[in-house]
Amino acid sequence: MKKLLTILILLVAVASQGWAEITSVWTGNEPISWNPEVYTGTQYEATGIFTGLTVGDIITITTTKGIDEPQYVLAYKAGSGWTWTNLSTTLTNNAVSYTVESNTIATEIAERGLIFRGQGYNITDISIDKCYITDASVFASLKTNDKIRISFTGPGSTLRVYTKNSDGLVELYNGTPSSTIHDLIISDADHITAIKENGLIMYGSTATNIEASHIARYTLTITPPSNGTFTVNDGTSNLVTGASVFYGTTLTLTATPESGYAFGGWTIGDATPTDNPYIFNMTSDVTVTASFSNKFERVLKEESVAISEGDIKI
Repeated sequence: MKKLLTILILLVAVASQGWAEITSVWTGNEPISWNPEVYTGTQYEATGIFTGLTVGDIITITTTKGIDEPQYVLAYKAGSGWTWTNLSTTLTNNAVSYTVESNTIATEIAERGLIFRGQGYNITDISIDKCYITDASVFASLKTNDKIRISFTGPGSTLRVYTKNSDGLVELYNGTPSSTIHDLIISDADHITAIKENGLIMYGSTATNIEASHIARYTLTITPPSNGTFTVNDGTSNLVTGASVFYGTTLTLTATPESGYAFGGWTIGDATPTDNPYIFNMTSDVTVTASFSNKFERVLKEESVAISEGDIKI
């Protein structure tokens, strides 16, 4: 008798919350039926809406709220038994959001759709915020003050960039870049560790593709020459020895000999070009110097001729 009474109490409690059992199951394109006095229920089919769904994508269902404490469930059909399984969601400003947690769930939602059920709701919109992930291997050599370049399509897109650690997502950027390329300078040691371990997670409001690349810094060493000077300019200013220069930066070398001397050439790592000015791109740590020779000695060398012993007559 006590057991039966307990069950009756539970049923009364459930009924008082306004929940009811599903009265039919989803079959093909037919929506699930609900108790119209309690629920409205909407089946979102897989065709078109969830095509290409991947882990990290954010599904948002926007609603109008009809009661002070609405109740809702977002569920999908999981596994070989197609078992209705509730998803972990958040409710903010009448928008129910779910971040796809695994590739398995992504595949099953893409194939089978979603069901949204709730009390006091009318659904007004459904959207998918596409997630773009750059693998941690891209950032294996990331160092302090290196640059991460974010390239994306869709000007005017709001860009959100995250990495993650043991506590969850870590926001690195949230804004609207002025162009479709945005550079992040990474200086925080904890952020560097997280990026090297977990890569980047990126979202763009109107972007159709987002990619991230690592742009490393390299050290420029300038060896002062004798009998002249030279400058190394990065397009903004003249650099000094020990400067940290981003990969791919275009550098211009310009030599100025002292009076009585002429420019002889450059030594840039193993390269020995002779153009002045000379332009090259920074791709590694490099040492640069210039050589200058005495003009008089150079003229003698250029105009000298070989004299054989037979040419000399007395």
